Amino acid sequence: MCGVSKDAPPLMRRMVRYGLRPTHHERFKSARRWGGIIRIQVPIDRAQAAGYVPIMNLETWELLSYVVTVIGLPLAIFVFIFEQRKERDNEDEAVYQLLSDNYQDFLKVALEHSDLRLFSTEKTGDLDDIQRERMYIVFSMLISLFERAYLLLYEDDMSPKQWRRWRSWEDYMREWCQREDFRTALADQLGGEDPDFVKYLKGLAEERAPS
Repeated sequence: MCGVSKDAPPLMRRMVRYGLRPTHHERFKSARRWGGIIRIQVPIDRAQAAGYVPIMNLETWELLSYVVTVIGLPLAIFVFIFEQRKERDNEDEAVYQLLSDNYQDFLKVALEHSDLRLFSTEKTGDLDDIQRERMYIVFSMLISLFERAYLLLYEDDMSPKQWRRWRSWEDYMREWCQREDFRTALADQLGGEDPDFVKYLKGLAEERAPS
């Protein structure tokens, strides 16, 4: 057996002890030691006996592929669905906030016309032609806002969070439907509006109408 220098790396001395030589023209493996690459040509069975050749056969690759398929793919789908739902929820919240701001703006308009007594649950009587025209316009603005909220927020199958958002708008509609003059204005104001919205609002108005 060829000698080896005492300064040779332990791996090289170990190779020589097992009869491994770089002159073998067989399959090779690479080993990294002391920050460098030592490339040697060795018989696979003898190299495995030396304890430094990893075993990566077809069964191992099939097992790894199975793990990726069973765990990695469902996890990726779950993350995708979670991100989609989170993005949808953020969009719904932004729409809800925008509609709420629009309703606050409407309330400011109603305050500017205090002579119409729009915040009373009773019908406002003794209005002149100009006042009736202003009330018609105010009710038109309100119904348009209600329709926008219905189209953007209402769904037949809503999540608990979506339902809570919609309930606040339904409460607004019920409050306004308590006014007799608002219920009366619906007959003229709902022409040409979304059919589902018309049915929904008329249903609320009928609930609030005195029996």
